[in-house]
Amino acid sequence: MFAFAFVTPLLNLFLFIMQIMALNTGLNLTGGFNEDPSDGGNTAAGIVMVLFSLSFYWTAEVVKNISTVIISGTVGTWWFSPLEASSFFSSAVVDSFKRATTYSFGSICCGSLLVAILNIIIDTLRRSRRNRSCILLFCVITCLLEILERLAEYFNKWAFVYVGLYGYDYMTAGKNVVTLFKARGFSSIISDRLVHRALMTVAFFISLVTGMIITLIWNLFEIGSKGPMDVYLSV
Repeated sequence: MFAFAFVTPLLNLFLFIMQIMALNTGLNLTGGFNEDPSDGGNTAAGIVMVLFSLSFYWTAEVVKNISTVIISGTVGTWWFSPLEASSFFSSAVVDSFKRATTYSFGSICCGSLLVAILNIIIDTLRRSRRNRSCILLFCVITCLLEILERLAEYFNKWAFVYVGLYGYDYMTAGKNVVTLFKARGFSSIISDRLVHRALMTVAFFISLVTGMIITLIWNLFEIGSKGPMDVYLSV
Protein backbone atom coordinates (compact mmCIF):
# COMPACT_ATOMS: atom_id res chain seq x y z
CA MET A 1 0.00 0.00 0.00
CA PHE A 2 2.87 2.38 0.80
CA ALA A 3 4.50 1.54 -2.53
CA PHE A 4 1.29 2.38 -4.39
CA ALA A 5 0.94 5.60 -2.39
CA PHE A 6 4.42 6.66 -3.53
CA VAL A 7 3.72 5.68 -7.15
CA THR A 8 0.41 7.57 -7.24
CA PRO A 9 1.95 11.09 -7.53
CA LEU A 10 4.16 9.88 -10.37
CA LEU A 11 1.11 8.44 -12.12
CA ASN A 12 -0.74 11.72 -11.65
CA LEU A 13 2.25 13.63 -13.04
CA PHE A 14 2.45 11.39 -16.12
CA LEU A 15 -1.28 11.70 -16.81
CA PHE A 16 -1.12 15.47 -16.26
CA ILE A 17 1.69 15.82 -18.83
CA MET A 18 -0.26 13.75 -21.35
CA GLN A 19 -3.38 15.86 -20.79
CA ILE A 20 -1.41 19.09 -21.19
CA MET A 21 -0.05 17.84 -24.52
CA ALA A 22 -3.56 16.89 -25.64
CA LEU A 23 -4.90 20.28 -24.50
CA ASN A 24 -2.20 22.08 -26.46
CA THR A 25 -3.15 20.12 -29.58
CA GLY A 26 -6.86 20.78 -29.04
CA LEU A 27 -6.32 24.53 -28.64
CA ASN A 28 -4.20 24.62 -31.78
CA LEU A 29 -6.91 22.86 -33.78
CA THR A 30 -9.69 25.15 -32.48
CA GLY A 31 -7.67 28.36 -32.84
CA GLY A 32 -7.33 28.99 -29.13
CA PHE A 33 -3.91 30.61 -29.56
CA ASN A 34 -5.01 33.02 -32.30
CA GLU A 35 -4.62 36.69 -31.47
CA ASP A 36 -7.70 37.72 -33.44
CA PRO A 37 -10.80 37.11 -31.26
CA SER A 38 -13.21 37.58 -34.20
CA ASP A 39 -12.25 34.38 -36.07
CA GLY A 40 -14.90 32.29 -34.30
CA GLY A 41 -12.46 29.95 -32.62
CA ASN A 42 -12.92 31.27 -29.09
CA THR A 43 -16.15 29.36 -28.41
CA ALA A 44 -14.64 26.04 -29.48
CA ALA A 45 -11.49 26.78 -27.50
CA GLY A 46 -13.58 27.54 -24.41
CA ILE A 47 -15.41 24.23 -24.75
CA VAL A 48 -12.08 22.44 -25.07
CA MET A 49 -10.78 24.17 -21.94
CA VAL A 50 -13.87 23.17 -19.93
CA LEU A 51 -13.68 19.55 -21.09
CA PHE A 52 -9.98 19.26 -20.33
CA SER A 53 -10.46 20.90 -16.95
CA LEU A 54 -13.09 18.27 -16.20
CA SER A 55 -10.61 15.64 -17.34
CA PHE A 56 -7.91 16.99 -14.99
CA TYR A 57 -10.17 16.95 -11.95
CA TRP A 58 -11.76 13.63 -12.84
CA THR A 59 -8.42 11.89 -13.35
CA ALA A 60 -7.02 13.16 -10.05
CA GLU A 61 -10.15 12.05 -8.16
CA VAL A 62 -10.12 8.61 -9.80
CA VAL A 63 -6.49 7.95 -8.89
CA LYS A 64 -7.06 9.14 -5.32
CA ASN A 65 -10.18 7.02 -4.88
CA ILE A 66 -8.46 3.96 -6.30
CA SER A 67 -5.99 4.29 -3.44
CA THR A 68 -8.89 4.52 -0.97
CA VAL A 69 -10.51 1.36 -2.31
CA ILE A 70 -7.21 -0.58 -2.30
CA ILE A 71 -6.41 0.44 1.26
CA SER A 72 -9.94 -0.34 2.47
CA GLY A 73 -9.93 -3.78 0.89
CA THR A 74 -6.48 -4.62 2.24
CA VAL A 75 -7.26 -3.47 5.78
CA GLY A 76 -10.56 -5.36 5.72
CA THR A 77 -8.79 -8.57 4.68
CA TRP A 78 -6.10 -8.05 7.33
CA TRP A 79 -8.76 -7.56 10.02
CA PHE A 80 -10.35 -10.96 9.38
CA SER A 81 -7.33 -12.88 8.08
CA PRO A 82 -3.97 -11.29 9.04
CA LEU A 83 -1.94 -14.01 7.31
CA GLU A 84 -3.31 -12.99 3.91
CA ALA A 85 -1.93 -9.45 4.36
CA SER A 86 1.42 -10.21 5.98
CA SER A 87 3.77 -9.85 3.00
CA PHE A 88 4.71 -7.19 0.46
CA PHE A 89 2.85 -8.74 -2.50
CA SER A 90 0.24 -10.44 -0.36
CA SER A 91 -3.00 -11.74 -1.77
CA ALA A 92 -4.89 -9.01 0.11
CA VAL A 93 -3.03 -6.22 -1.68
CA VAL A 94 -3.09 -7.90 -5.09
CA ASP A 95 -6.77 -8.82 -4.91
CA SER A 96 -7.72 -5.34 -3.68
CA PHE A 97 -5.75 -3.80 -6.54
CA LYS A 98 -7.50 -6.04 -9.07
CA ARG A 99 -10.95 -5.20 -7.71
CA ALA A 100 -10.21 -1.46 -7.68
CA THR A 101 -8.96 -1.46 -11.28
CA THR A 102 -11.54 -3.86 -12.77
CA TYR A 103 -14.83 -4.72 -11.04
CA SER A 104 -15.09 -1.56 -8.92
CA PHE A 105 -13.51 0.81 -11.43
CA GLY A 106 -16.87 1.96 -12.79
CA SER A 107 -18.11 2.82 -9.29
CA ILE A 108 -14.91 4.78 -8.63
CA CYS A 109 -15.31 6.73 -11.87
CA CYS A 110 -18.98 7.47 -11.14
CA GLY A 111 -18.32 8.85 -7.66
CA SER A 112 -15.27 10.79 -8.82
CA LEU A 113 -17.24 12.39 -11.66
CA LEU A 114 -19.65 14.04 -9.21
CA VAL A 115 -16.83 15.81 -7.36
CA ALA A 116 -15.12 16.75 -10.64
CA ILE A 117 -18.30 18.39 -11.97
CA LEU A 118 -18.65 20.41 -8.76
CA ASN A 119 -15.03 21.55 -9.11
CA ILE A 120 -15.68 22.71 -12.67
CA ILE A 121 -18.76 24.68 -11.63
CA ILE A 122 -16.88 26.33 -8.76
CA ASP A 123 -13.98 27.30 -11.03
CA THR A 124 -16.40 28.75 -13.59
CA LEU A 125 -18.12 30.85 -10.93
CA ARG A 126 -14.79 32.10 -9.61
CA ARG A 127 -13.85 33.29 -13.08
CA SER A 128 -17.24 35.00 -13.39
CA ARG A 129 -16.53 37.29 -10.44
CA ARG A 130 -15.27 39.89 -12.89
CA ASN A 131 -18.89 40.96 -13.32
CA ARG A 132 -19.09 43.31 -10.35
CA SER A 133 -22.84 43.78 -10.58
CA CYS A 134 -23.43 40.17 -9.41
CA ILE A 135 -20.32 39.63 -7.30
CA LEU A 136 -22.30 39.09 -4.07
CA LEU A 137 -24.52 36.47 -5.70
CA PHE A 138 -21.51 34.69 -7.16
CA CYS A 139 -19.79 34.64 -3.75
CA VAL A 140 -22.85 33.13 -2.06
CA ILE A 141 -23.31 30.48 -4.76
CA THR A 142 -19.60 29.63 -4.73
CA CYS A 143 -19.63 29.25 -0.95
CA LEU A 144 -22.64 26.93 -1.09
CA LEU A 145 -21.08 24.85 -3.85
CA GLU A 146 -17.80 24.56 -1.92
CA ILE A 147 -19.73 23.25 1.09
CA LEU A 148 -21.55 20.81 -1.19
CA GLU A 149 -18.21 19.73 -2.68
CA ARG A 150 -16.76 19.00 0.77
CA LEU A 151 -19.84 17.00 1.71
CA ALA A 152 -19.59 15.03 -1.53
CA GLU A 153 -15.91 14.29 -0.92
CA TYR A 154 -16.66 13.22 2.64
CA PHE A 155 -19.59 11.05 1.52
CA ASN A 156 -17.44 9.52 -1.23
CA LYS A 157 -14.74 8.63 1.28
CA TRP A 158 -17.18 6.50 3.26
CA ALA A 159 -18.83 5.09 0.14
CA PHE A 160 -15.51 3.95 -1.33
CA VAL A 161 -14.64 2.25 1.95
CA TYR A 162 -17.76 0.12 1.43
CA VAL A 163 -16.74 -0.46 -2.18
CA GLY A 164 -13.29 -1.66 -1.07
CA LEU A 165 -14.57 -3.81 1.81
CA TYR A 166 -17.57 -5.51 0.23
CA GLY A 167 -17.27 -4.86 -3.51
CA TYR A 168 -20.57 -2.95 -3.67
CA ASP A 169 -21.41 -0.73 -6.60
CA TYR A 170 -21.44 3.01 -5.95
CA MET A 171 -25.21 3.35 -5.50
CA THR A 172 -25.41 0.43 -3.07
CA ALA A 173 -22.42 1.73 -1.14
CA GLY A 174 -24.03 5.17 -0.94
CA LYS A 175 -27.25 3.69 0.45
CA ASN A 176 -25.28 1.79 3.08
CA VAL A 177 -23.49 4.98 4.10
CA VAL A 178 -26.81 6.76 4.53
CA THR A 179 -28.10 3.82 6.58
CA LEU A 180 -24.97 3.97 8.72
CA PHE A 181 -25.42 7.68 9.37
CA LYS A 182 -29.09 7.16 10.25
CA ALA A 183 -28.25 4.29 12.62
CA ARG A 184 -25.32 5.96 14.33
CA GLY A 185 -26.51 9.52 14.01
CA PHE A 186 -23.97 12.13 13.07
CA SER A 187 -21.68 11.25 15.98
CA SER A 188 -19.39 9.34 13.62
CA ILE A 189 -19.04 12.39 11.37
CA ILE A 190 -18.36 14.69 14.31
CA SER A 191 -15.80 12.28 15.78
CA ASP A 192 -14.03 11.92 12.45
CA ARG A 193 -13.87 15.68 11.94
CA LEU A 194 -12.61 16.21 15.51
CA VAL A 195 -9.86 13.67 14.97
CA HIS A 196 -8.87 15.39 11.73
CA ARG A 197 -8.81 18.82 13.40
CA ALA A 198 -6.79 17.46 16.33
CA LEU A 199 -4.20 15.89 14.01
CA MET A 200 -3.95 19.10 11.98
CA THR A 201 -3.46 21.12 15.19
CA VAL A 202 -0.72 18.77 16.40
CA ALA A 203 1.00 18.91 13.00
CA PHE A 204 0.85 22.72 13.03
CA PHE A 205 2.42 23.01 16.48
CA ILE A 206 5.10 20.44 15.61
CA SER A 207 5.97 22.46 12.50
CA LEU A 208 6.01 25.68 14.54
CA VAL A 209 8.30 24.23 17.23
CA THR A 210 10.58 22.70 14.59
CA GLY A 211 10.90 26.05 12.83
CA MET A 212 11.71 27.81 16.11
CA ILE A 213 14.39 25.24 16.99
CA ILE A 214 15.97 25.51 13.54
CA THR A 215 15.96 29.31 13.76
CA LEU A 216 17.56 29.18 17.22
CA ILE A 217 20.26 26.75 16.10
CA TRP A 218 20.93 28.84 12.99
CA ASN A 219 21.32 32.00 15.07
CA LEU A 220 23.64 30.26 17.52
CA PHE A 221 25.89 28.98 14.73
CA GLU A 222 25.81 32.40 13.05
CA ILE A 223 26.83 34.14 16.30
CA GLY A 224 29.47 31.50 16.98
CA SER A 225 31.04 32.05 13.56
CA LYS A 226 31.42 35.80 14.17
CA GLY A 227 34.16 37.49 16.10
CA PRO A 228 33.59 39.57 19.24
CA MET A 229 33.70 42.83 17.29
CA ASP A 230 31.12 41.55 14.73
CA VAL A 231 28.75 40.49 17.54
CA TYR A 232 29.19 43.90 19.20
CA LEU A 233 28.49 45.77 15.95
CA SER A 234 25.43 43.61 15.15
CA VAL A 235 23.99 44.32 18.64
